Amino acid sequence: MNQSRITHLDLSNNQIPGIIPNWIWNVGNRSLAYSSLGHLNLSCNLLVGLQNEYIMPSLGVLDLHSNKLSGDIPLPPETAIYVDYSSNNFNTSIPGEIGKGISFANFFSLANNALTGPIPQSIYNGSYLQTFGVLNLGNNSLSGTISGTFPLGCVLKTLDLNRNHLEGHVPESLSNCTMLEVLNLGSNKMNGNFTCFLKNSSNLRVLVLRANGFQGGIRCQEPNNSTWRSWPKLQIIDIASNYFSGHLPPKCFLHWDAMIIGRSNEKPDLNHLHFEFLKLNNFYFQDKVTVTQKGLVIELVKILTLFTAIDFSNNRFEGEIPDTIGALRALYVLNLSRNALSGEIHFRAWKRGTAWIIRPFV
Repeated sequence: MNQSRITHLDLSNNQIPGIIPNWIWNVGNRSLAYSSLGHLNLSCNLLVGLQNEYIMPSLGVLDLHSNKLSGDIPLPPETAIYVDYSSNNFNTSIPGEIGKGISFANFFSLANNALTGPIPQSIYNGSYLQTFGVLNLGNNSLSGTISGTFPLGCVLKTLDLNRNHLEGHVPESLSNCTMLEVLNLGSNKMNGNFTCFLKNSSNLRVLVLRANGFQGGIRCQEPNNSTWRSWPKLQIIDIASNYFSGHLPPKCFLHWDAMIIGRSNEKPDLNHLHFEFLKLNNFYFQDKVTVTQKGLVIELVKILTLFTAIDFSNNRFEGEIPDTIGALRALYVLNLSRNALSGEIHFRAWKRGTAWIIRPFV
């Protein structure tokens, strides 16, 4: 309580109960006007709330995840670049002014709570998304639509809104986030057509639209450019349990270089998807996603860059399975069940010069 020079305080992974007292915000105070405390980690304890009338110092890191916090969501200081309130018992709505408190943040998570109401538009506004790398509001009871506009220059890498009650269309302005690697909108009530407007998002690795009300075909118009490829880094696509229909477009599978051995310029390794920041402190966010294989729901806590999966099950696709799927020789999971597909299955492919040769198994 009386330390005046502490800059980094980590009390995480203990069994500290009760409320967070107001005196902790004054740790590192050299004067009434200035605090040296910049990093506060109280995660993975048994804390249940914050003492009222608190005034947070100019923190850069505020980590309160995996406690039992409830009540109003505390507004973080405007200086924060990392804010994690996930896995608590917050059951109110997200305050409308939350955008002000995360104006410089590149990580913000309220995942795994019991939040209700809409997502405040202030989260999406203007300059805030110039710094965000990760926005995770998954596994709550949020409702309404994604009504904000993603600005030009958006540097968002992970947008996880899965397992909520969100409705409406995916905003086309999301295409402004050219650094996007993970988009998880699964298990909501969203609708509209396939996200063709993201076809130029060359960094996209994980696309989950599972268990919504999307409809129509998934064929996207291609530019007249023989070298253009849509989603060359894509390794997981899950659009199961929607109302997608029509034929499976043969050419799209040949664009997904990460699923084709020898096509990708990246060397295969055992890396996993994560968003790294504060490198001096080894701070990083690890992306995770839930996949369904043979009826078994599996949460991949680490998404290995070698893991690849296509799940188009439980839709209304018809016609033959394209031969071009045979080119995906690095594909681990393929689920096309519960559709109206017909015809033979052809799964042999190899490259001769610049052409892919497809022949059926004998």
